[in-house]
Amino acid sequence: MTERLDPLKIAQEEQNGNLFKLLDSIYKRSKIQPRGISDAIIWEGGNQHGNVKPVAHAFTDMFALNGTLMALDVLGLPFLGVPMMAQFRHDTKLASLDWFGKLDYIALKWSTAGDFMVNENGRKVVVAGKSANAPLRTAAGVYCNVRPYGTITNVRFMPGLPYSQDKKKFRVDADTGNVHSEMNTPGIRMAYAGRLFLKMVHETGQIGRIATKPTQGQEDTVIAGIMRWLLQDTKFELKRKYTVDAYEEQRANIDAIVALLPKDFKAGMENWGGEFTNTSPTPTTV
Repeated sequence: MTERLDPLKIAQEEQNGNLFKLLDSIYKRSKIQPRGISDAIIWEGGNQHGNVKPVAHAFTDMFALNGTLMALDVLGLPFLGVPMMAQFRHDTKLASLDWFGKLDYIALKWSTAGDFMVNENGRKVVVAGKSANAPLRTAAGVYCNVRPYGTITNVRFMPGLPYSQDKKKFRVDADTGNVHSEMNTPGIRMAYAGRLFLKMVHETGQIGRIATKPTQGQEDTVIAGIMRWLLQDTKFELKRKYTVDAYEEQRANIDAIVALLPKDFKAGMENWGGEFTNTSPTPTTV
């Protein structure tokens, strides 16, 4: 880094300035390019050390952008920064998303706002929205993040993306537990992630937020159903829930995943408790 990170200045430049110019003054442009791409904009930063491979992070909008940059600044680990802001996506008709999953590195897509107002020739216009991320999510996947909201820390559980609306492609592999759509969502890993999520809510006393949306795709119903199965015989309080019980709807598929878990997988969870909510369903264009 060439200067001290200034989150306020970053926010101001994002709204009314030249964010790319500012980021160019903080990080250097990387020579790394994804497979088959020759004009990708990628920044690199952090402390390079030996053979440690950087992690590619999506630079999205507003709080997610500042939060990501602040976390990277504190950690000091080598990283690649990929611009995925609404303005950039709008200007390039979303083409900038196509190659993110083609990077030969671990790639993390941090969640951003939905439809977003951006500047275009001095006018405020609505960007196409993050629904266009579906190809990106198919390539790279989205798993879990933790985000701060003011004084409340909200554990947000986001496995099971991208969304699948193709019934012909949908199945749960009884041998691996993979939930198959356009990509293989690892059902066993999602069960462990769900258990860790509940453990965090229980131990911290913070509000949990589950972002699986069974109205959007079939594998989301399976992941939501795993959560419903995990909640059985616990002391957790679900503040808002869907009319349909995802476990009952996908019982056979979820039971196939559960059968691959250790028999004592839920041992001790009968004493776990806390408060969390589902996110409200929103339509997604694929």
